[in-house]
Amino acid sequence: MSSNNVIQFPGGQEKERQEASREVRPTAAPASGASPLKRVLSNKSFLSVLILGLCVFAFNFKFSGPPSQDALSQNEGRGVASVKSISNGLDVELEKELARRLASTTPLSGLTEGLGRSPSSDDRVRHGVLSSRGYIFKRDIAQGYLMSIQLQADEDRPAYLLHPEEFIEDYGRWFNEDFSSVQALSQGEDANHLVNHYLLLTHSGKKFEITVERDQFQRLTSLFQTEVADNSY
Repeated sequence: MSSNNVIQFPGGQEKERQEASREVRPTAAPASGASPLKRVLSNKSFLSVLILGLCVFAFNFKFSGPPSQDALSQNEGRGVASVKSISNGLDVELEKELARRLASTTPLSGLTEGLGRSPSSDDRVRHGVLSSRGYIFKRDIAQGYLMSIQLQADEDRPAYLLHPEEFIEDYGRWFNEDFSSVQALSQGEDANHLVNHYLLLTHSGKKFEITVERDQFQRLTSLFQTEVADNSY
């Protein structure tokens, strides 16, 4: 039977109109007049790159700081590398004069004293023979002679002194400014110590006894020098 003979009821016609209204309608295209800024901001990739760049800039600015005054004032002329802006109050001529004096080979009072000199006997003993061993040195400045060398503590590692007489002979003027000669007197020994006695003679006729104490490995633990009577020994 032909569909033209189907009678449409009013309720059925209303239902067909509702279904027709539910058909998908095409999405309206964005207006051609939309702002370019809005289109850029709507791009998530661009926003990510922009935020990353701002973070890098803030980090560099924090740790590098703004350009220095020297960089901003380069057009004022070239000068000594260590000289900053003239407004800092630095006397350029004074700095040049100081550099000239330091470069000079002429001895300068208070500036080059002690520079480039040969090591003294005191230097050779303290920093050579007995270097970094924790010794305490005691000297009679007025009389000009060494009084004692004492190890600070038992845990300090003493220096080897295999030939005490040669040590006193080599550094006689360090032991006594009026040193003339040295003589061996006696030697004592036990399980833990070696004790040597020496007589130091001076040009003025004074005599000094030097007592050298070493451990069983011949390492210096103490040394004492005392003046004795003329008729001794």
